Amino acid sequence: RVYPGVVETLQRLSESGFAICCITNKDGKFALPLLAAAGLSRWLAFTLSPATREERKPNPAMIVAATRKLGVDPQEMVYVGDTATDILAAHAAGCPAIAVSYGYNHKRPLGELSPEAQIDRFPDLSRYLDRAE
Repeated sequence: RVYPGVVETLQRLSESGFAICCITNKDGKFALPLLAAAGLSRWLAFTLSPATREERKPNPAMIVAATRKLGVDPQEMVYVGDTATDILAAHAAGCPAIAVSYGYNHKRPLGELSPEAQIDRFPDLSRYLDRAE
């Protein structure tokens, strides 16, 4: 299931000109069909999955690869994640991170990792990205 507000938020961001990608530790052969079945692929410019275990987050390699593919500097990309490995990888890549307080984080308080912001609802992401426009 897709969390409430995700589709609408991705649509709004896409219509506003934001390039959106998915960077996941899940194997692409599982992640890509799941994203398609959930109806999220249409909002994504691309999805990156690790080719090796070593490339998995918190290694910043996939985030750095995404910035290159998008043609932006790391500080120009905002990484949104729901786990400690997401926040650590974003910071290691030089990207600002927004922590999602729900999801796969197993109730670990991500605020202790000093994300630039934390959201409790996905639509709240818009208010942080509106400043970047």
